[in-house]
Amino acid sequence: MTISLAEFDRRLAAGEPMAGLRLEQADLTGRDLAGPDLAGLILDRCNLARCGLVGGRLHGAVLTDCDLSGVMLFGADLTEVRSSGCTWTGAVLVQADLTGADFTGAQWCELDCSRIRAGGVRLAGAKLTGAAFIGADLSRADLRGADLTGAILVEADLRGADLADAVFSQALFTGTKVEPAVLARARLAGAMLNELDLAGIDLHG
Repeated sequence: MTISLAEFDRRLAAGEPMAGLRLEQADLTGRDLAGPDLAGLILDRCNLARCGLVGGRLHGAVLTDCDLSGVMLFGADLTEVRSSGCTWTGAVLVQADLTGADFTGAQWCELDCSRIRAGGVRLAGAKLTGAAFIGADLSRADLRGADLTGAILVEADLRGADLADAVFSQALFTGTKVEPAVLARARLAGAMLNELDLAGIDLHG
């Protein structure tokens, strides 16, 4: 069911669940949405720029063509979220839980994704240039064809991830947990690989 912004605000004030409701073209710029349970909410072409969602609850939400520039998602629950066509410039995802979420094709250039929990996250074809994944759990992540040029993967967990054709030019790996067989499927030319088992890996392709 599609609801108006006024109805959204009423439900927020009443603490009513949002699952399955649809909000379209709403301007939520700068709002503090950290408290309400937004699980399962469908947001279509909404402006959430600079919203406060620290520790926010967005499990299973659907985000389509939304502006999330500068949004604070520190420690937020983004499990099973589906996102497409959204703008994420300057967003902060530190310690957010993205387990099982779908961010295929996302534009996450230079985002701070440190210590995220993102087991099984789908980021195929995503642009992750310069993003920081320090201490991040990306185990079993789908990173096929993703561009991680200049990304920082210090103490990150990539075990079981699909890195086929992912680009890691100038990316920094230090203490990264990843199987050689997994890393061998990536494009590693120019990557900085420290403290890794590189047996059988082509560093020029």
